[in-house]
Amino acid sequence: MKILFIQLSDIHFKGGENSLLKKADQLFTAISNNTLGVEKILLLITGDIAFSGKKNEYKIASDFLADLILRIEIYSKIDVDTIVIPGNHDCDFSDSSRVRETIIKTIQTSGEDIIDNSVIDVLTEPQKEYFEFAKAFNSKKGLIYESKLLNIWKHTIKEKNIICNCINTSYISQLYEKPGQMLVPINYLGYDISTLKADLIVTIFHHPLHWLHPENRREFKNVVEKVSDIYLTGHEHQSTKSLIMDLENNNTLYIEGAVIQDSSESENSGFNLIFFNLEENKFLIKNYQWDNNIYIGQNSNQWVSYERGVSKSKNPYDINKDFKISLNDIGANLSHPNVSQVRLLDIYTFPRIEYINYSEEDVKNRNHFSEDSEALINSLDSNIRLSFLGPENIGKSAMMKIIFFKLHSKGLVPILVEGKRINETNIDDFITLTLDCFSKQYDSKNNEYLLQLPKEKIVILIDNFDKINFNKKYKGRLLSNLLNHYENIIITGNELMSLEDFLSEDAADSNILNSFKTYSIREFGHLLRSKFINKWITLGNQEMIIDEDRIRKLDNAESIVKTVTGKNLVPNYPIFLLTILQAIELGNPANLTASTFGHYYQFLIQKSFSSILKTQHEITSYNNYICELAYFIFKNKSKILTISKLKKFDSSYRNLYTITPTLDQILENLCAAKILEESDKIYEFKYLYIYYFFVSKYLSDNIDNNETKQTISALIKRIYQAEFANILLFLTHHTKDRYLIEEVLENAKSLFEDISIFKLEPSNKAINNLVTKLPQVAYKPKSVDDHRDEINKQKDEMDDIYSKESDDESFQLPDLEEDITKLDIISHLNLSFKMIEVLGQILKNNYGKISNPKLYDLVEETYLLGLRTLNIFFSALEGNMDVFISQIQSIITEKNLSDPVKIESVSRQILFSIFSEITYGFIKKISDSLGTQHLENTYDAVLSNHSYNSVKLIDFSIKLDHFRQFPNTEMRKLKSEFLKTPLAADIMRRSVLNYLYLFPTAPDQKQRILSFLEIPMDMQRKIDATSPIKKK
Repeated sequence: MKILFIQLSDIHFKGGENSLLKKADQLFTAISNNTLGVEKILLLITGDIAFSGKKNEYKIASDFLADLILRIEIYSKIDVDTIVIPGNHDCDFSDSSRVRETIIKTIQTSGEDIIDNSVIDVLTEPQKEYFEFAKAFNSKKGLIYESKLLNIWKHTIKEKNIICNCINTSYISQLYEKPGQMLVPINYLGYDISTLKADLIVTIFHHPLHWLHPENRREFKNVVEKVSDIYLTGHEHQSTKSLIMDLENNNTLYIEGAVIQDSSESENSGFNLIFFNLEENKFLIKNYQWDNNIYIGQNSNQWVSYERGVSKSKNPYDINKDFKISLNDIGANLSHPNVSQVRLLDIYTFPRIEYINYSEEDVKNRNHFSEDSEALINSLDSNIRLSFLGPENIGKSAMMKIIFFKLHSKGLVPILVEGKRINETNIDDFITLTLDCFSKQYDSKNNEYLLQLPKEKIVILIDNFDKINFNKKYKGRLLSNLLNHYENIIITGNELMSLEDFLSEDAADSNILNSFKTYSIREFGHLLRSKFINKWITLGNQEMIIDEDRIRKLDNAESIVKTVTGKNLVPNYPIFLLTILQAIELGNPANLTASTFGHYYQFLIQKSFSSILKTQHEITSYNNYICELAYFIFKNKSKILTISKLKKFDSSYRNLYTITPTLDQILENLCAAKILEESDKIYEFKYLYIYYFFVSKYLSDNIDNNETKQTISALIKRIYQAEFANILLFLTHHTKDRYLIEEVLENAKSLFEDISIFKLEPSNKAINNLVTKLPQVAYKPKSVDDHRDEINKQKDEMDDIYSKESDDESFQLPDLEEDITKLDIISHLNLSFKMIEVLGQILKNNYGKISNPKLYDLVEETYLLGLRTLNIFFSALEGNMDVFISQIQSIITEKNLSDPVKIESVSRQILFSIFSEITYGFIKKISDSLGTQHLENTYDAVLSNHSYNSVKLIDFSIKLDHFRQFPNTEMRKLKSEFLKTPLAADIMRRSVLNYLYLFPTAPDQKQRILSFLEIPMDMQRKIDATSPIKKK
């Protein structure tokens, strides 16, 4: 059964000349053959029938449309039902009252509370001529509700029902209206459209969503996308299409109509034809655009399959409203600048999961296959038996909520049970518990419905199975009983839980392992972390935020989150990322004394304490206790604490300080706050960032003490140890003490002090003579988001390799008294890299607290240390240039290349590329470590005193990646200066290409940049054009 919607929009009929009248025949011709083979035709006009809401304009519209409809009906032999809605041009503002303007301003500032019938009458007064037109023109057949704000039609074709919701968004229009200021009074539409059920639901309104006030837009968008299979708008004269999918399996097609009569450009004319096949659940969209003397179809004739969403499905069991709210609860009290409440479905990002193969007896050698959890969850429909394991806070409960939504959308009946509520192993008691859950989770008033449901329809979801208060034997018995009674079961548990533990000789079913597929949930990598942050940034603002602002915010947030989470410092769990993002939004509150990055850690720690400790005095007291405890661990070189060690520490602490709670109370509170964790009476800091934060806090608080100064000096000299480097990085968050700065500077200057800096001047002939012209590069057109995703995927792959190769974590801490007189070159290089990071953190954390002369010293030494370290590589390479070229030639010869000239040329190009890769990596390392727009004057001063090509490249890299404006002047200057230095020119090109891939750039500007640098731009204009189909 095929249905055809003809969408005409923004017709703008005037009292004078109308270019569309001359296109009437071509319009009919384009539509006519598309009407053959369909069983229902609806003409939908999505606003702006008239140009200024005048009676004579509607007379022209009426004649034109009546003639078009008659011709279509005669040709197709099918009745055409017409539905029109008003646009802003359907308002006659020639006599707009001051009362109306005052009401609009009140609504824009205070919301819809003042709206009643009398207000609606005043607001719709400019639409009176439209209403007369609509009364005569709109189809009377199937109209089930009618008001000035909402009309609803229901059409039935061969037992298939189609509902059209028509919403008047223009009731509040003004002559000069702006995006983000309009409002749809959802609670005053007069009819709850969410209660409507049909085989196809269409919603029509004139203004695209971004014209609504952000709060109202979010609410209205939620209603529209939950209710509608398709919604159509007009207004902006651009034909676009999007398939919108959310985590509740709501799939909604959005189509924005083109202008069919542009009053300022007669050649700009288009319309849409939308076909639906209700039997096969397919749709087809054809967009027609005027081209000379004919309307030409812009899209193919390919049908697209679609699935109806949860709110349109016919699951007879509706989720209880209060329970749905709890399902959407993210489990944290967070605020967001664009929405009043952050919902789980708004920000949920599916994690990667790893399949655990229990058939491998050796636990360490078990195969772990990484999978996409979204694909797995979307595939669930029958015989569902899964277990998801992971640490606390990784998002197991959130995943269960999403699974609940997904399964319900497929017509299944999930029952969510908290593990701690299970008190018995027998099945009758469990059934009683599920009945109680069913009554709270669904609107059904009679539990008998659940008892009589086919067992394949029920899915038991047990969250936190590990918290069931049974021993392993009885947990196994419970599982066996559940497996015998239910077909579909999903459980979650902590990372220490193993289904193997539940097997015993007494277990009723020893086949538990074979019944379940077990997955571990992985923390976010670079790619998913970026997608999660992007959801936060665009929340409540998706339609209005421009790409440049979004990417800049994303880049800034990613940089902060990367610094804060570090390498295993803070787990990349959603709840921690949300807390950091919340802290970024809030800025550095006055009550947080730590520096720029330090306050994010302090924010995380205070969040941990907030539910356990009630007063600031308690928090201060505990902070001091933890500070001393962390330093106690540091001094004793062991991360774990036995009860005997804790008692020893607690006793010595109470000799120095007063603290009221007992040791047992302190330990209980610290474990509850997730500061410490306990296993078999062994305690340790739960997360590394907490340990580093408090060790460095101790050092900061006692920095005037000579012993502390000696400790800091020893740490700096052994900064190649990751443990010590992290403590120093955290120390920079706590203090700008002159001793720390001077000690870091002194040690930085001593590194490779006999090595000159790498200047990258024309005098580096061995390198510059490798090539006679720059290697060919091309700009490969792709979206910024795609390129960022590609880079993040590569980072994730490298992290996977590193994690597999790294040794198990040691509980012993490195030795602060280790002999450093005979460090190898690798340790010295590591010292240099870590020193650059520490220098950068001092600068980024404290640029507003350090004098300008000292800022200069710090920036200068960061540059010079990086360039001295780089020169070590180049000295080794330059001194053995012939050897390297010879080895490369040997490799190439083995590939059956025989031309000696060609072999040498290729060998030199390869070696040049190696030089370029190493140099680019160092330049980026230096610029990323200290890059910030706040130090522009200092960078300029360093460049002025060290005007070498290498320093120019660092300066250029900083301005590219950390400044708002593209450094066009610097690029043009450097190109001319680098004419005799191919390596410098190549690195500059790479830096610019990297920028163009990572940050949105206007097509014209991009073309100018690439043309100037003589980089070809493949298919650029074609790629930059707006795609006709987008997924949101």
